[in-house]
Amino acid sequence: YTMPAEDVTLTAKFQEKVSVSNPETLTISMYPNPSRGNVIITSDYIIIEISVYDMTGKLVKKVNTEAEQVDLQLSAIEPGLYFVKIITSAGEKMMKLQVL
Repeated sequence: YTMPAEDVTLTAKFQEKVSVSNPETLTISMYPNPSRGNVIITSDYIIIEISVYDMTGKLVKKVNTEAEQVDLQLSAIEPGLYFVKIITSAGEKMMKLQVL
């Protein structure tokens, strides 16, 4: 039995493997955590952007920078749990933060 079908041409392109930064190996520290007013964020790479999100995913603070260490002021943020997205020149990492 032969199934009726039209001729199909398949073309595939292959590219050289590209390395992607592994967030697990990106060393970033954030202290103190929990915090009462500010946190110090440090990285071996230039920190480009820091975004703080509440537990619903709402952006509550965003800072653009070009430094390996940032003093992030949190005095205007309500106590609670937050996610901090840190973008560096080598990749990005999401960290949890508790504000007291």
